[in-house]
This record gives sequence, C-alpha cells and structure tokens, in this order.
Amino acid sequence: TAYLGFGAGRPFSAATVRRAFAQALDHAALARDVFPAGSAAATHVTPCEVPAGCAGLPWYEFNGPAASAALDLAGLDRSTSVPLHVPDRAIPGIPDPATLAAAIRDGLAESIDVTVEIDAMPPDDLAALIADGSIGGLYLGSVASSLADPSGFLEPLFGGEATATTAAKRIKGVPGALREAAAITGPAAREEALATVNDV
Repeated sequence: TAYLGFGAGRPFSAATVRRAFAQALDHAALARDVFPAGSAAATHVTPCEVPAGCAGLPWYEFNGPAASAALDLAGLDRSTSVPLHVPDRAIPGIPDPATLAAAIRDGLAESIDVTVEIDAMPPDDLAALIADGSIGGLYLGSVASSLADPSGFLEPLFGGEATATTAAKRIKGVPGALREAAAITGPAAREEALATVNDV
C-alpha cells in the first residue's frame, strides 16, 4: 500500500487540514494513471483481499470543493508552498515516485489551490527523517507485509514501536487497539476490533 504521509507541525497538526488534503486527491485516477496495470485505489491501509483488512470505515472519497471549503474554514494560508518529500528512486509499492509526486502536486493545485514543491531524496534519508519525527510537509511512503493479516500492515505504521509514519505519534489509541485485536482469536470479534483500529 502506497500512501501520502503528513509530516510534523503545522499545518498538518490539525485533523481538519489532513482530512481536507485526503479529500483533495482523486485516488482512483492516481491508481489508474500512475501505478502499474491492476493497481487499485486503497480504501484502507490493508488490502481488502486480506481477511478483515477492510473492516471499519473507508478513507475519504475525492471531493475537491468540500476539501477547499474545509481549508477555508481552517484558515490555511495557501500563499505558502508545501514540500512533498519523495524517494529519488523506486521503492516497493511506488515504482515511479517522480511521476506520482508530479500527479499529486498537480491534483492538489487543481483541487485546493495549494502549491507543492517536490523534494527528492535518497530513500534511507527520507526514512530517517520520518523515523525521528523531524519531517515536515508531505511525504510518500509505502507498507508491505509477508503476513496475510492486517497487523502486518498496521503495526509498522501505527503500532507501539512504529517509526515509519508521524501518524503513530498523533494517534494515541491505535497501539492499544492493535494489542487488543492481536489477543482475540474469534474471527468475528477480531474483525470488530480491527474495525475499531481502522476507524481510529
């Protein structure tokens, strides 16, 4: 699963701003135009083919006007550009970071009139900035798992020891919810617990 991450500090410390940016991108168009044939727009972190992977609410649907209005209400200063940090070469899940970054830049400019400046860097340098929590702006990342279970996708991003996303530092309830889900063996109860994780 490839994702657009939100860095530390303003303006992405505000959930309303993060939500607006999530609504401002046409995920289906990105999956169709930028990724290899057969790719699909994600609705959850875990692919839906994985049992209980898509439990809980799906991500926000594309709605440029609503996103722009939300940013107006949040008082976002759109005269300042936003950096988009991307790996300077292919990584698992993102075979063409430069093309994806350009599509995101153009989509955000069209939907919410935000200027994005692309900053390409070695993948290890990008990972280090994310891990120490010092990265600002937006960044591209991906998560993969050899385990056909939602925990294989969610733990690296949101678990108690997660360093692969700044979201782990914002969302305090997820590690505990993941621990609870891991202790449940009944499929129905576990799916309900994973739905809670996804919703948080």
